[in-house]
Amino acid sequence: MGLFLMVLGAVALVVILLVVGFIFLFWWKMRAIAKGMASATPSALSLKPEADAPWLTKAAVRRDLAALASCGYTCGQAYAIEGMPGVSLVSLHHAATGIYGCYYEHLAAGNWTDLCADFADGLELTICNAPQGHQLDTRPNTEKIFQPGVSAGELHAAMAARVAGHALKEVTSAQFADHFAATYAKDMAWRNNKGGLSQTEFNRIAAEHGGSLTEEQLKQAFIESKLQDIWRLSGEALTEFEALTTLPLAEWKSYEARMAVLADDFHPPAYARYLAEVFSLTDEAREKCRQAADAGAKPPELLALVGTQLDGELERLGEVEKPMKLSIHAAKPSEAESAR
Repeated sequence: MGLFLMVLGAVALVVILLVVGFIFLFWWKMRAIAKGMASATPSALSLKPEADAPWLTKAAVRRDLAALASCGYTCGQAYAIEGMPGVSLVSLHHAATGIYGCYYEHLAAGNWTDLCADFADGLELTICNAPQGHQLDTRPNTEKIFQPGVSAGELHAAMAARVAGHALKEVTSAQFADHFAATYAKDMAWRNNKGGLSQTEFNRIAAEHGGSLTEEQLKQAFIESKLQDIWRLSGEALTEFEALTTLPLAEWKSYEARMAVLADDFHPPAYARYLAEVFSLTDEAREKCRQAADAGAKPPELLALVGTQLDGELERLGEVEKPMKLSIHAAKPSEAESAR
């Protein structure tokens, strides 16, 4: 099931590569699509049971599920993924072997199947027929096998052969939703703490889908992907901080429009752009920040530089542990702003 994140992440990056290859006329429309897909990978999620799931009546879906049924799989509950419009799934269970999994419906990525097995020794195995995702790294003690486009029968045969003779942990239909959310959260925690998408992962996807792009376009595509990582983490961290902070309401209100997060391993050029947007820097200040990032300045140095460009004082308000360890900083209003 952890392949879900990888599929969405890879598809979002492919869209970004398409964005930077389009002429300017289409830039903003495509960029909005890419941002929307990136926002579809929060650090935590939950499944909402679908009492009525019309997508299950589509001819292609019925055909795929019938093929899985012929391999011994029964469908459990259908779910929508809360916070991810257009993404649904139905759980799959194979009583004879203990294999479980899910069949996905995604507006952009289409349909695919994950078959999963949790080994008694702790290994988590997933075999998937999605066309994307194989380019991304996986967390320790997991094995992800991509077989793009193979049939349900071939997918099951590969999984059955792999688990033969091994003891598996049971994941029942009643346990599925909680197990899915927990597995996803583990994958995202690992990905967040390693700094999000790596240059190596990006290069793998670019090698397959960015062949016509220039070196500068590829550079900008990677910055765009890292900027999306930062904005997602920022939104989650500030929501967490708002729930935990003891700041008086009036003080919170004075800060909330200009609050930023900091981690030492943020990608500097992307972080420079993030800070420029958060603090509405002037063109001159944005350029100083960009040049500093290009010259090798680290995120703490970039934040300090931004502090010298602001009317108000920059303060450290605290830190959060979720979605990862991040410190929270805000621009204190200037005396003129405070007097208004």
